[in-house]
Amino acid sequence: MRRLAEWPVLGVVIVCITWVLLSMFVPLLWMSIQMRRQMAILERTGGVEAMAVQVDALIVLLPPLVFCGAWLFARHRARRTVARREV
Repeated sequence: MRRLAEWPVLGVVIVCITWVLLSMFVPLLWMSIQMRRQMAILERTGGVEAMAVQVDALIVLLPPLVFCGAWLFARHRARRTVARREV
């Protein structure tokens, strides 16, 4: 917890933004690759197919919120520990 409490605000923001971007774009990249494969197969057979990928908002938002909460808790706990040592 001490190491987490030492993280700067900018570091926490970057980690949270990175998680959101990765959790949004990795499924889109996967869908693109799968769609290209399916289209290549369907062009040979003459069929048509649709594909949809949904990214659950819980998967996108919950880890950054938990991480920010843990960081805030660690900072609060570290400040309280420092205040006790000074007294």
